[in-house]
Amino acid sequence: MVRGLPLNRLPVVPCLLVMIALLIVPCAADTAMQQYDQTDLRGGDYFHAESSIYDPETCAQECLEDSRCIGSTYVKPGIQGQYAVCWLKDKAWTKQPNVNTVSFVKMTMQELDQTDLYGADDYRVDWPLDPKMTPQWCSDYCLSKEPCVAATFVKAGTIKGPNPICYLKKAGYDEYRNPSTISFKKIDPSTSFGSSNPTGGGSWESCAPSFEATPLSGAAPLTVTFTDTSPGSRSWVWNFDNTGDPESYVKNPTHTYTSPGVYSVELTIGCTLNLNSITKENLISVGEGSLDVSSTPSGAAIYVDDVYKGVTPLTVTQPPGEHAVRLTKAGYEEHSETVTVTSGQTGRISATLVPQAATTGSLSLTSNPSGARVTLDGGRTGTTPWVTDVSAGSHTLVFSLPGYLDATATVTVQGGDTATYNAVLQKGTGSTTGGGSISVASVPSGATISLDGVPKGVTPTTLQGIPAGSHALALSLPGYETYRRNVDVAEGETSSYVANLIKTGWTTGMTTSPTGRWTDTYPTSDDWDDDDNDDDMPGFVGIGAVIALAAVFLLVAKRSVS
Repeated sequence: MVRGLPLNRLPVVPCLLVMIALLIVPCAADTAMQQYDQTDLRGGDYFHAESSIYDPETCAQECLEDSRCIGSTYVKPGIQGQYAVCWLKDKAWTKQPNVNTVSFVKMTMQELDQTDLYGADDYRVDWPLDPKMTPQWCSDYCLSKEPCVAATFVKAGTIKGPNPICYLKKAGYDEYRNPSTISFKKIDPSTSFGSSNPTGGGSWESCAPSFEATPLSGAAPLTVTFTDTSPGSRSWVWNFDNTGDPESYVKNPTHTYTSPGVYSVELTIGCTLNLNSITKENLISVGEGSLDVSSTPSGAAIYVDDVYKGVTPLTVTQPPGEHAVRLTKAGYEEHSETVTVTSGQTGRISATLVPQAATTGSLSLTSNPSGARVTLDGGRTGTTPWVTDVSAGSHTLVFSLPGYLDATATVTVQGGDTATYNAVLQKGTGSTTGGGSISVASVPSGATISLDGVPKGVTPTTLQGIPAGSHALALSLPGYETYRRNVDVAEGETSSYVANLIKTGWTTGMTTSPTGRWTDTYPTSDDWDDDDNDDDMPGFVGIGAVIALAAVFLLVAKRSVS
């Protein structure tokens, strides 16, 4: 008999006995039902039926033929009804003694390539040159034997000699990597519910289930790696795609999602006295989602993660996850928000755009009497009545009319509005602002005016409300010498100045009249700043001195001749 052979003794048997022994080897099977007499599997039921044809074997076969079933319990007739009842189970149960029941647990084999389960050998099968001695045969043989919890197949011609060997194991082995072996573990779903430890490694500690998965989203087909992070777990039942059916019993499995959708994942781990489960809802997103984007008004540019997509209204396709969406349209404030795109679903963004605050307005200016010349911010001019567009903010206005005092005002313009102002002019000359005025012009015009180091606009213009006294005036124009001089301002008077600007290297002239009359005189050394212009005087003094000396020489010579 093969079952009773000691490990250290293999007798030579006749060829006929070998052939007979081969006839009793079980047929290949992926699963087998483990029978537990006088045992009730309480809980985990998904189907039951009462029938006069039921017996324990029929109830076991019902479970074996149903891929969902992992255990069944047969109840004798007259206990729960007139006839026998068969209960099929797909979830956690507890084993309880009951003389009126017979239970069955579906056993499967887990293959471990290049793995040696060392020690805890119960039986060894070693048939020389037998073509049926394959890894699958070794696995099926263990599955058919109730005491066997695992098996190791040693390849022919490797560490154990020319023949293949099948070792059947009991609890208590150790695992090692070995390229010459293939091992198999008998998977008993009931071990997940605290009944036993198939490796015989001692009692299991209580544990809280937890796991991680990566990646969490992507296009189909999407392969996801799951990693159990539960402390002390000893068995694992995974469900990957919302079906509720066990799909893997390994610690760290991978699963490939081939259809778009959103999937929840459940992990059930085995502990000493109970079954602990965790479900992560909507964990895996497979495929792309979309965003239906609209705005009021329409025609806004759409940017998703700073990438231009088009204009509203528009439906855009995006991968699952969070995305930053911006909508822009001329004349409106930018709208931005963060949205989450879900695989296979369409999200919606409907934005009401807010108009931007106006940045311009207008001035409507009148004067009494009308026809006054208006200088706006020391530059642009017009004649009352005058309506002009300006930027939002404060603006300085100077009203001038011959025979009347100049009037100065500051008017604030709101964006999108028109500000009105009426200047009532008083008869007289000068300015109503106190101090005096300076009328400045240049040839060519357009020179930048600086008074006491403060910009005052460009020529020609009249500077109003200048305090009486001496002031530093400077005119500058690209390509021309910078003109500088001190000017005097009298209370209530207007002084007029015009500078004849010349290109670099030439001398410059200025006409000035405190009464407003213009003259054509060149400046003397007193007209220039002492610090900057001492070397800029014309050369006429030197020439005159030469002429005077020549005249004296001629006069002396004439007297000598006489």
